[in-house]
Amino acid sequence: MSEPCPTVRRAICFAVFASLPACTPMPRTVDASPILDASVTRTFDFTTPEEIDAAASQDANVDATASIDAATVDLALPTPDLPLPPDSARVDFAIPDLATPDLATPDLAHPDLLPPPDLTACGTPQTAHLAVVGGVHQLYTASYTATGGWTSFVNNSSPAFEQPVLALTGSIASPFVVARVADATLAAQRFDSCTRAYVTPSLIITGNTTALRPAASGDVAGVDVVYRGATNGDQLLYHTRWAGSSWSAASQQASMLTALPPATASTSGVLHALFTGTDTKVYDGVISDAAGGGGAVAIPGALSNVEPAVVVDSAGGLRAVFTGTDTILYSASRPAGGSWSAPVSLCNGVASCSVLSNVAPVIALDATGAPLVAWLGTDGHLYTTSFTAGAWGSPLAVNATETALFVPAISAGVGTAQAELVYARASDGLPRHARLVGGAWGSATTIASATFAVTAQPAMVTIP
Repeated sequence: MSEPCPTVRRAICFAVFASLPACTPMPRTVDASPILDASVTRTFDFTTPEEIDAAASQDANVDATASIDAATVDLALPTPDLPLPPDSARVDFAIPDLATPDLATPDLAHPDLLPPPDLTACGTPQTAHLAVVGGVHQLYTASYTATGGWTSFVNNSSPAFEQPVLALTGSIASPFVVARVADATLAAQRFDSCTRAYVTPSLIITGNTTALRPAASGDVAGVDVVYRGATNGDQLLYHTRWAGSSWSAASQQASMLTALPPATASTSGVLHALFTGTDTKVYDGVISDAAGGGGAVAIPGALSNVEPAVVVDSAGGLRAVFTGTDTILYSASRPAGGSWSAPVSLCNGVASCSVLSNVAPVIALDATGAPLVAWLGTDGHLYTTSFTAGAWGSPLAVNATETALFVPAISAGVGTAQAELVYARASDGLPRHARLVGGAWGSATTIASATFAVTAQPAMVTIP
């Protein structure tokens, strides 16, 4: 969740003049000679240094023109032709702390400052981003906040998409959609913080194809994508990375053979790919771009006919869940720097419990940082359970009156919710949204702008 703004604020007035494009970083030296016109200034509240230090590396000269008091520090900052936010908006940006004596000095060198709207707002509501495929290979995206509800779906229909996944990337977390295209290639589109919309999708692999849903993991510097090959029956995994401007050449992981989609998680600088081998064993592979790729080890006692799911827990360890060959759901964990535990049933220690499925589960961290698993039961209904106090809890039904077409999408809750969940209703394919609040799932509602039936497992991620 976003940290609260401090009590003492620094109000900065931005003025605009002649002609740089929107969201262009300020040059290192800013001409402070133009006279600021109060009619074109806006006030912004500033907070801690971490966000902007990670987001920017430019300097700007700041003309300190106003008085300093206990509540505010007013700085007049000329900036070249950068668009102002709406009149009603007050955006809280993070800047380095400035000592009071320095603020009284004109032409203060102010490190690491970028103008709006590139910076994340302090106190901005958490947002859940959703990607679904509906109709005939149409990719739709929408977002949800606790105060504003769902935005309208945007149709990102070129190329023809299938099976999307979402990852967060960047020092200021931003969603990144990766999906298999109908012609068996892969494409991606990232969320542009300037326009507040997804950019035009682009292909990320050439000369290679994939038969299945890819896996994606984001970090502050980019996005890693792992996918299974398809050319001439290829069942090996491949890795490519987007590091801000382009995709790396795909590297084959010669020790990772599977007929199913992989799952990925990155911890301590190591990218893991979990997959079910052609021998039904569940493996943990360490991705490498060296010749031949990285190695893989079997998780002791883990057997499955479908793909696993994995998440990095709050301690930096890995927690995997999978559907066993007996259709019971199991969990295994690997602490940071340690080894995998033996799998245990999600019903372990829970009375009158049933955790049966014929398909793969999904896992995410809820708003408290607890692992949360969701699955499609053998009865067609959706269920979840959380891992708290060292044990899995009793399964919760999401909506006892409806069945679902696919495994749902889950992510951390926004506002007061612990988690958000979206699924495709079996009767008509419409996307339905439910919220976990106070340990119970609320009533599911249709995302109102949907005019299509969902045709593949949805994907969702929450920006904290």
